[in-house]
Amino acid sequence: MSDFLENLAEKIILESGNDFSNMVVVLPNKRAGLFLKNELAKKIGKPFFPPSIYSTEDFVQFVTGLKIQSSTFLIFDLFAIHKDIEKENSRSFSEFAHFGDILLSDFNDVDLHLADAENIFTFLNDEKELSLWNPDGTERTDFQENYLHFYRSLIEYYSRINAQLKAKNIAYKGMAYKYLSENLDLTKEKLSGKKILIAGFNALTQSEKALFNYLEENFETQI
Repeated sequence: MSDFLENLAEKIILESGNDFSNMVVVLPNKRAGLFLKNELAKKIGKPFFPPSIYSTEDFVQFVTGLKIQSSTFLIFDLFAIHKDIEKENSRSFSEFAHFGDILLSDFNDVDLHLADAENIFTFLNDEKELSLWNPDGTERTDFQENYLHFYRSLIEYYSRINAQLKAKNIAYKGMAYKYLSENLDLTKEKLSGKKILIAGFNALTQSEKALFNYLEENFETQI
């Protein structure tokens, strides 16, 4: 990585001199940004104002204004929704925590890849319904009914956690990425007159592809 960032620093200096006031650099993570600043400092050799350097996550927060929170923080919001949905059948927090963490991880993956949540959760519900169908007409057990109830409620959990977090101006990562992919014009206000350099990425999620394609089409952008 150090060789790559050293070459990247040389490229930035060659193209911009020491004036980085209108340059925005997007990198995969914060660590890469720190190393890039160090490489620029070594090559310039005197005090300077660096370009605006963002990890993808920080860039999404900068453009959308949403504060990305970890599942550790958001589990309490999801637990409140769980209690409201399940009422007297709700679990204790200690019982719910692991299940809620998995649920938030699944919601995150759905949104990062811009999948249609309603279609996915409807399909899962239908698939589970079929798996428990009894051709002889035997009624399902209480356990089976509770199992199906969980899958029927997934879209409600998803919809309600998204609405609740948006009202607080916070989000899980995938939610923020999806929100930006659906509101890409937000970048025009934040990045007017800027040159954008996107570097160091390998495999991209669908939300990252949508963002980078939009930046390339609407700004002076190098990838």
